[in-house]
Amino acid sequence: MKRDRKRGFRGYDLLGKVLSLSLAAIILVMMELVSRVAFQQTHLDQILAVLERDPVLFRRNRSNLDTTFAGAPMFTEKRGLRVAAKGGKLSPRPRLGSRRIVCMGASPTFGWGVPYAVAYPGRLEQLLIQNGIDSEVINAGMIGNSSHQGKMLLKYELFDLSPSLITVAYVINDIDKYRFFRSNGQPDRLLD
Repeated sequence: MKRDRKRGFRGYDLLGKVLSLSLAAIILVMMELVSRVAFQQTHLDQILAVLERDPVLFRRNRSNLDTTFAGAPMFTEKRGLRVAAKGGKLSPRPRLGSRRIVCMGASPTFGWGVPYAVAYPGRLEQLLIQNGIDSEVINAGMIGNSSHQGKMLLKYELFDLSPSLITVAYVINDIDKYRFFRSNGQPDRLLD
């Protein structure tokens, strides 16, 4: 190796840089592995992964989801409403001659841990069709929502879907003080 009077050996400078970068990369990989082993995702982390903050509703299901949640496949459209299949969309108007029913509620309406067809809105649509009633049932269940949030969802978004009938099923989140966001113990209607 050639010696440079000002820098020392040129080959050792390059070797030192490569070794330093390699050591830094090894340390970063080890830190990532340790954090993955040490950090166990909690039940709340799993819930928050499928929700997003919303300025009016406080929180809503994430839009355009394609994931598994609580052991069941979960797909949502642009508003965060649950749909039967990946890429599912809701038309602005019901089919001609069809009844459009919007089912509002929290996790039980949404279908926590069950496939779309087994959730109450999916089963309702199946029963209506089996009985010769042309209908489209929209699952507007939002995980963790209270009746106040449902009122805001209805006012600002669901009337635009031109429903023939709306079902409402909220209870547990109205009395539950455990909130995903804005957890200060006050009812949702009193929060700004």
